[in-house]
Amino acid sequence: MADVRTPAVANPDTASTAELIRKALDDVQELAKAEVALASKELGAEATSTFVTAIAMSVSIAIGVCAVATGVAALIVGLGGTTVAALASAAAILAIATAIGIVTSIARSPKGFLPRTRQRVAEDISEMKDHFA
Repeated sequence: MADVRTPAVANPDTASTAELIRKALDDVQELAKAEVALASKELGAEATSTFVTAIAMSVSIAIGVCAVATGVAALIVGLGGTTVAALASAAAILAIATAIGIVTSIARSPKGFLPRTRQRVAEDISEMKDHFA
């Protein structure tokens, strides 16, 4: 597809106001595209890092909870309890830990996608509209 940009203004002293404004808007648009591309790349890298960290932390917590449940079960059996009681207590510990994890995850999950960035972009657009109006 052909590039449909306005040609660059050769001499700002002889250019009309409309040409200067068009050139300024083209420059702003080009800068905005570059910023969005950089932000997108940065966001992708941060998302990947966050995902890997979350998986590693989740696995570590799960292993820790299983170790505690197994330890409690071993303690119950060691103190003369039945195997059924030991397994039931281990299952209860795992169920409680799972419920806490689910509730915490739901409560802390983001309610919208990039709310601060959306707010800043909306303010920037509003400011540009006011400036050029």
